[in-house]
Amino acid sequence: SPSALEIFFQCPRRFYLSRILGIPEDETDNPFDVITAKDIGTIAHQMMEKLASEKMSKEDFEAAAGKAFDTFLLGRPPMHEEEAKRSRKDFLKMMETAYDMELGTGNEVLSAEEEVTFEHPAGVKLHGYPDRVEKDRDGNYIIADFKTKYRVDHVENDINTCLQVVKYAWLCEQKDLDITRCDYRYIRKNRIISCTYDETRKAELTEKLTQFKTAVESNVFPCAEDETACKYCDYKDICSCMAEKENEEE
Repeated sequence: SPSALEIFFQCPRRFYLSRILGIPEDETDNPFDVITAKDIGTIAHQMMEKLASEKMSKEDFEAAAGKAFDTFLLGRPPMHEEEAKRSRKDFLKMMETAYDMELGTGNEVLSAEEEVTFEHPAGVKLHGYPDRVEKDRDGNYIIADFKTKYRVDHVENDINTCLQVVKYAWLCEQKDLDITRCDYRYIRKNRIISCTYDETRKAELTEKLTQFKTAVESNVFPCAEDETACKYCDYKDICSCMAEKENEEE
């Protein structure tokens, strides 16, 4: 899955602890938070899927988004009403931006959140649910992935940050769709980060998957080279990475 590969390339050791040994990561829940970033993302993706399947006016879409947010709060009553109102206003503003971005593309939606599964020649079976597969006005096929973050994490044409959508592009290519590019759409910031899908990206994907397969077959999962990966890791208290790095320094 995209999340499994993302974890592996952030830190192979974390992948081993979470996906091989199956040690669950702690999920902290601050009761003073009106809604978590994860839940915001879930509701936003549900609304974008709804928009893909139904022709909705902007007013109807915003009303549906507000109703979805209110329904969520029924299961998680907020501690502070004023903070809940601010969070709702912020969410609706984001969804308004998302609607305008969709209207601006004028693309035809071919599929939304449909599972695709194929085995890559590198020997790794891939699957995923692309947020959107679209065709633009020029007949080009595009992968679109929605992001609700405040910070832009992706870099144009960078396989390290765009691995998820490149993988989606390869999967859709197996369905005889000639994908030309992939877009990360930051619906909170009204910004798009694109990644071309060409022979260079395909070769980079193969290299990444070969690296992953080698680690799994050899059962070798080293620590992340970037120490910042350890800072907020839920496994840092039981992982030996920090001790190994200290020994190397000594």
